[in-house]
Amino acid sequence: DGWVGIFDNNMDFTKRGKMLGGSRIVAVQPRTDSVEVRFPTPRSDPFYTDATGKWQQLPNGNMLLTESKAGRVVEVAPSGRTVWEWVIPPYSESKVSRISQAVRHDLTPADVADWPCSSVDMTQAAQ
Repeated sequence: DGWVGIFDNNMDFTKRGKMLGGSRIVAVQPRTDSVEVRFPTPRSDPFYTDATGKWQQLPNGNMLLTESKAGRVVEVAPSGRTVWEWVIPPYSESKVSRISQAVRHDLTPADVADWPCSSVDMTQAAQ
């Protein structure tokens, strides 16, 4: 469609990007010099990563975003509403592993029903 998407960290040197409003996804149309902020929207949850981070436009119109330093992946609808999110649990009181990227796979429960998986925690089974 001619639009170029940009992940703008919008780094402002505050802990959660409070001064400039957090990170954002900006779309630029070079032929017309048009610029649109696609995310966040007024309905969005806070989103900020001062370094790295990644976004992907999904076929259904949603966006998949990685908030690297917070260890968070979130899918948002065009309205800004969170569809789902996943956050890495902290490994200490104040530290979370970073996420560099995420990929959304269109799988249904039927697609994975025959996968050779176990619901048993293998660390407990070994004890």
